[in-house]
Amino acid sequence: MATSARSATRRRVIRRLAIAAIAGAVIAVTIGLGAHNAFWVAFLGAAGIVAGLALAPRPSRLTEMPEWELAGGAPGVRVHVESITRSALNSASVQPTSVTARVTPADDTSYRTTWITSMTKSYTDAVLSSGGGKLLPESVPPRPTGGRRSSTPQFADYPGRWALIYPAVTVGVCAAVLFGVPTDVWRVDAKLPSASTFGGGSHSDDGGGRTTDNAAESLDARLKAMIGKMRAIAPATVATTLSVRLTDSGSDYGSFYDPGTGQEISLYRTSDGDFAEPQRRATTQRDDDAFDLTPFTATKIDSIVAAMKMQLAKAGVSATAGTVEFRRTSTASSVGVLKVSFDTDVGVPSTEMQAHADGTVAEYFNPGDFPTSFRVAREALVSQRVPLNSPVLERFEVRGTAPATPTMYAGSIQSSGGVYIQYRSTASSGSVAVVPGQFPQVQRWSGRSGPPEHGFSFGDLGAPIFESVRTQAMQRGGIKAFDRDAIDIEAVDDTAYDVPPPFIRVSMSKSDAASGRYSMTAKFLLSDYH
Repeated sequence: MATSARSATRRRVIRRLAIAAIAGAVIAVTIGLGAHNAFWVAFLGAAGIVAGLALAPRPSRLTEMPEWELAGGAPGVRVHVESITRSALNSASVQPTSVTARVTPADDTSYRTTWITSMTKSYTDAVLSSGGGKLLPESVPPRPTGGRRSSTPQFADYPGRWALIYPAVTVGVCAAVLFGVPTDVWRVDAKLPSASTFGGGSHSDDGGGRTTDNAAESLDARLKAMIGKMRAIAPATVATTLSVRLTDSGSDYGSFYDPGTGQEISLYRTSDGDFAEPQRRATTQRDDDAFDLTPFTATKIDSIVAAMKMQLAKAGVSATAGTVEFRRTSTASSVGVLKVSFDTDVGVPSTEMQAHADGTVAEYFNPGDFPTSFRVAREALVSQRVPLNSPVLERFEVRGTAPATPTMYAGSIQSSGGVYIQYRSTASSGSVAVVPGQFPQVQRWSGRSGPPEHGFSFGDLGAPIFESVRTQAMQRGGIKAFDRDAIDIEAVDDTAYDVPPPFIRVSMSKSDAASGRYSMTAKFLLSDYH
């Protein structure tokens, strides 16, 4: 019987918490859609806010206390009432009622207890005349712990903490959904019906009298439409672009920095070619996050995407082009980069390829091809004026892109694969990362100068040395030939190991036995396998 009462209370609380969470989600979705779409979406969405508020639980004294329910013909528990204290004796409505009674469960000893229940006037009259009744098990309080109740319940105990918990859940869920969901998700391709819609098909005017379907437009035309719209709103901001995305669904997004107000202006174009109202909002981004989008108007974007796909095909990677994005890649360069996301084969990491406005496409290479990786590394070091034959290198890592490639070092190529170089000289210090299909990512570090204590030069290494280490590792770990490119190998200046620096570390596929340390001349020193 005590279990039934507790279970009923628990079910009631869980049900109300779930309703509070659902109400918060409904309100958040309504606000999110209304804030990021056309005005009529917000107008229609007002009904959602009203529905959410109506759905949200509003705890009161009566809702949080058990009801006095007679068992009737159902199995019940006999109670003999000794006293009743009712907040409004003459009221015909349901009122909180304090009951002191002796509870006599079937096949158990009776006990005396006091509890507060919600009771109608008719039930009150029946109790006063009969002195008790048979209640449903969930209406009877559990036996007091230790045989005695710690304190007598009071009317003021209800609704108690639930008066704050239910609204807090609603507000919390609303805030989590509203601020946790990215802005782009709230934007939907929705528009009011127009004459052209009823004429068969959904089109928009491009300003020159032609109707266009955005999904069927070329990437070049979609970019020019975005730039043309922005020039009509705030012409100068085209030179301070934050990002532009042309998605594979046909919807386009643009973010522009207004240096006059310090605000971000957001544009959204539906897959039907219609622009939503531009949005202005405060932003922490400034001039060093922006770039000039104008040079890309002369770029043949569709041709660049085709060239990228051809590079991937030559490397044996089957890929489908996705979102095309224009963005500045670092604060060190004010030039924007065209980036294309490709969905690749199962087991191969998704690939991002880059191009400059002049049409130059970054090279896609297989890091497991060591002669190519060393050529790419040499070109990157020369471009940064890092001496090739001076002991200024602290780390030189090559990580493959094959499935099951392990990760030895948490860095900028741990997910993508590629070449990572860390250096320190009297002139400068920093790192260069070259990811397949992307331009070198350069970082400059201040406060560090002079060559490392156990540094090495690029000339100390070479593809034959790394190839020799790989061959030995494959033999020690029993690595199959098809996993030869699932490798993470690095030369490193590190004193935290049991071999004198500098040395070479290697790890391959899923084989612990292949992991080990080698000298700079590819001589085996120590196994990592224990």
